Amino acid sequence: MNVTIEDGYRPGCIGWVVQMHGHVYVGDAKWNAAFESIVAHEIATFFEQFDSAKDRFWMAYADGVRAASISIAGIDARRARIRFFVADPAYAGKGIGARLLDAALHFCAAGKKDIELTTVKGLDAARYLYERAGFHLVAEHEDQSWGSAHIEQRWERPHARA
Repeated sequence: MNVTIEDGYRPGCIGWVVQMHGHVYVGDAKWNAAFESIVAHEIATFFEQFDSAKDRFWMAYADGVRAASISIAGIDARRARIRFFVADPAYAGKGIGARLLDAALHFCAAGKKDIELTTVKGLDAARYLYERAGFHLVAEHEDQSWGSAHIEQRWERPHARA
């Protein structure tokens, strides 16, 4: 399998991210349309306000087919947030997510930024990637805003400063 990672917007990537979040999380987690709608709104806002000095978006392709995505949303001069990290289940376990996360970490390291993200408890493959990359779980709380109860988690990875 030939995997390539492309930086930046490409036609159809916004719709793919929304569709994949719906496919993976609404279907598997039994969340409702509110979740997919939130993703659609947030990625549209991300690209409407996109600033290449602080934001990035990457799409991974496997043999030319969209396989996964990740983005960095700059918060301020010292902080950034991982967003829209999702993979087509057909490509799970192939190292594609790790490569995307590495691209995001490299971008943040160059800017000396602390990184944060939110996810939900039970996404063990993602948790493994985050822990391996030096993220630490800093908070969690129960939430029901997407149609079923889940534990939302906040993870952080401080930038090593001299």
